[in-house]
Amino acid sequence: MKKRWMVCILLCLLFWQAAYAEGSEVRIAVIDTGIAVDSFTPVNLIAGANYLSPTTGTNDLIGHGTAVAGIILGAEKVYIKGVAPKAKLVPLVIATKTVDGEKLIGDSELLAQAIRDAIDLYDCQIINISAGALSTGEHLQSAVEYAEEKGVILISSVGNDNRYFPDNIYYPAAYETVLGVSALKRNGEVARFSQCNDSVFICAPGDRLKLASTTEGKTTFGSGTSYATAYVSGAVALLLSEDPELTPEEVRHILCESAVDLNQVGYDTISGWGALNLNAATSTLRDLSMSRYK
Repeated sequence: MKKRWMVCILLCLLFWQAAYAEGSEVRIAVIDTGIAVDSFTPVNLIAGANYLSPTTGTNDLIGHGTAVAGIILGAEKVYIKGVAPKAKLVPLVIATKTVDGEKLIGDSELLAQAIRDAIDLYDCQIINISAGALSTGEHLQSAVEYAEEKGVILISSVGNDNRYFPDNIYYPAAYETVLGVSALKRNGEVARFSQCNDSVFICAPGDRLKLASTTEGKTTFGSGTSYATAYVSGAVALLLSEDPELTPEEVRHILCESAVDLNQVGYDTISGWGALNLNAATSTLRDLSMSRYK
């Protein structure tokens, strides 16, 4: 049964892509390690910012952001089908490395600044954060509240430490208005590595995925809630493509109403509201849109 639901979810992703990819432009801020320019069509990328090394630009030196971008946009040269191939991505770099290989990782205050800039400077409707911090703070909480106020949808990974650190809670996924995303295995079950707590809002594919690489024409494979988050960002982009007036609250309503229950009926801390289901989300969105004119 779960396998059939998983096939249904993946097919729905393809149907939605065909139906709504030509819709209005949707900008997604990818707050991550950057995006490898050569791996994607330039028209899909908007110049962003590198907060850790401003002079080196936003090219991805680690690979994580490129893998995320590949799920959203797709990568034709390596036969990766994107969820929302007409979206526009804005790379905002908060993790990178030096020429000597030393990793540079921004703190929650820097993440907060990137969230605000995604809204105020880059006019993004969606912010993808495939990362998280174990602690919150005034700056990050304020930035999350600002996004909600401005009608911008925040989507973030819930973390991959459940096997060894099940009590870990990651921000900004843990904030009430953020869509916290857990990962599904190929058989439709929640991956054991995904955090299980009340930060989980919804699940999406995130196990053993073929991913775009920073090397043009090459791919890699990976698992994680980071990549499940990218699926949800692409799905929300398709929703906004059909109805650009959707509010964050309406998007949350559509996703939870249309999700496929995986454990108990309704909400649970393992799978949230269930598995992402874009076919059902279509009907929920259209019902919501029609109700505005009654």
